[in-house]
Amino acid sequence: MMVKAAREIPSTLTEIDLVTGEETHKPMAWKVMPPPAGSCQICGVKHEPSEPHNAQSLYYGVTFSRMVGRSPTWADAMAHCAEPVRQARERELRRAGHWSEPPDGERPVKHHGVEHRPSDHPPLHPRLPQARGQDRVRDQACCFYGRPHRCR
Repeated sequence: MMVKAAREIPSTLTEIDLVTGEETHKPMAWKVMPPPAGSCQICGVKHEPSEPHNAQSLYYGVTFSRMVGRSPTWADAMAHCAEPVRQARERELRRAGHWSEPPDGERPVKHHGVEHRPSDHPPLHPRLPQARGQDRVRDQACCFYGRPHRCR
């Protein structure tokens, strides 16, 4: 069984009674539609598997942020690429002033968990409660979380 990408983003709906002005808050969730067939299932954009993900793709940004807890960077988007591809793309992005990296102390995240099997890794990470609906966070040896951390 493969770990699945975030398909819902929990939120809160606020209803305001127009007569009394009373606010009512209700839990809700935004649905995240899967990428179109033939597109990359990580970033939602059509590209070769050896090429970087699109770090500016809305689908990639939403699912990455939901699963990892921060916005994706260009370093994350190309972490799965071969070294020559990474170096060439990084050089282009730096020249254009668009290069971005994870916060200090974090490694780039390859595919935010999509390629992992649950049997390969330990249980849930203590920082991300299951109640928030997040998928499993793995040990630091894998690319899922991207920064050193301790799993239970």
